[in-house]
Amino acid sequence: GHAVRVFALLHGGAATGGATAPLLVQVLGALALGFAMLNWMNRTQTIGGIYGRPVAFANALQFTAGALALVKGAMAGARDPLTLGLAAAWSLFALLFLRLMFTHPSAPPRS
Repeated sequence: GHAVRVFALLHGGAATGGATAPLLVQVLGALALGFAMLNWMNRTQTIGGIYGRPVAFANALQFTAGALALVKGAMAGARDPLTLGLAAAWSLFALLFLRLMFTHPSAPPRS
């Protein structure tokens, strides 16, 4: 179901969305790449606190919105294993980033 539609969007999208669908997929890919770079550039920082809070907030927002969309899709009838697995993973990451956002980061151990 979904995999066929995504494949069709990536390879022309004539029957499923015209010429704008592949552009939308590319823009969403660019968004994901930008988000990945944000996380990569902050990989040595403690998430939470003053400087890491915006990164925690951005991740919490992205995973919460994604989890809500995936759960809504699953409730609407898209109960394939991929959708349910992604909904579970996105929900878990949303909860973890929300926890990071609202708790104080612990100091790193001294060696």
